[in-house]
Amino acid sequence: MADEPVVPQLELDVRGLRLLGVPGEPVGALSGRGLVGLADGYIGYVEQPAAIEAGEGEAARSYYGPGLASLLGL
Repeated sequence: MADEPVVPQLELDVRGLRLLGVPGEPVGALSGRGLVGLADGYIGYVEQPAAIEAGEGEAARSYYGPGLASLLGL
C-alpha cells in the first residue's frame, strides 16, 4: 500500500543477545521485549492496538494507529 509508512529498524545480535531498535517509544506491555527505543528517528509512541482503539495510554501520541506494533514485529 502506498500510504503505509516506511519504518527503519535496526537489529543487533551481540553474542546471542538480540536487540531490536525502533524509531519510537514502546510503552506498556510492548516495552519489555529487548527493544532499544528512539533509535534512528522518532515516530511517536508504540502502544498496544487495544489501548489505541479504546483511547487509553498513549493513544493520542500513537500517530500511526493500532497497526504500528505489528508493523514493527511487536
